Amino acid sequence: MDRDFERVYTVEDWWDDPRLGVANLHGAPHWYRSIFDEAADEWDPDRFELSPISPAMMPSVLEAWEIWLRWLTAFHSGGLSDEDSAEPYGALSRDKARYTELRRQLDAVCVINPNIVVVMRGEFRPVAPLPTGHLVGVPAELEVRWRTGDGARAI
Repeated sequence: MDRDFERVYTVEDWWDDPRLGVANLHGAPHWYRSIFDEAADEWDPDRFELSPISPAMMPSVLEAWEIWLRWLTAFHSGGLSDEDSAEPYGALSRDKARYTELRRQLDAVCVINPNIVVVMRGEFRPVAPLPTGHLVGVPAELEVRWRTGDGARAI
């Protein structure tokens, strides 16, 4: 990994590019959220709000992400049962109870904290090219370079 780029742990929303998830900023995990430009009525292509996440939360973040990736892989391969297709979206039936518990825990703490927020420009890129046969909608491993300028504020 290029030393200017940092690890992206999750992409929980995607609209042309990553819009929401967890990534490192200065080597520490942060919740990132794309900024919607009200004047232009569209997502700013690369401006994000970031707030730190306790490193103690990262095992839960990663476990929830793995559960969601299992569900997404089954979804794209046509392997979802009717039970797997039911709520909560994003978890196979065998994972639903745990996923619900994790989401409840994470949704309470993985938020943009208005008291501890920084606005940065983010440039996302794949760590490696998508493998042949990569499932549509399953994100490749990504990394991000955060920078200031053009409406971004440094920490």
